[in-house]
Amino acid sequence: MRYTGWVFASFSGRGVLIIDGVFDPTSSFDWDGIVLAKEVDDIIQGRINGMLVAGLEGPNMYSTVDFRTDARYYSCNVYAANETLSYLELIENTIFEGN
Repeated sequence: MRYTGWVFASFSGRGVLIIDGVFDPTSSFDWDGIVLAKEVDDIIQGRINGMLVAGLEGPNMYSTVDFRTDARYYSCNVYAANETLSYLELIENTIFEGN
C-alpha cells in the first residue's frame, strides 16, 4: 500500500506500507510487515510487528518524538513483506502510478 501526504493511520494490514509524507498512526493502527515513512508525527502509537523505517526525509520537524507504539522486529513478517515485492514487474505500456 502507498499513501501520499499526511496519513492518520487507524487501520490494520500486512505487507509493505509506504508513506510519502507524514506517518501519524493512531492507537488502533496494527501492521504486520514493513512500514517505510518519509516523516513521522510527534506521537507514534499503534502496533508494528515487523520493521519501521522512518525519517527518510532528513531531520524531523519535531524536536522530540513520543514513541508509544509497540514496534517489534519480526523477521518472518519482514521476509514475507519483502518477498511480495520481489514478484512485481513493470509491464510494458501500462501506468504504474497515477495521480
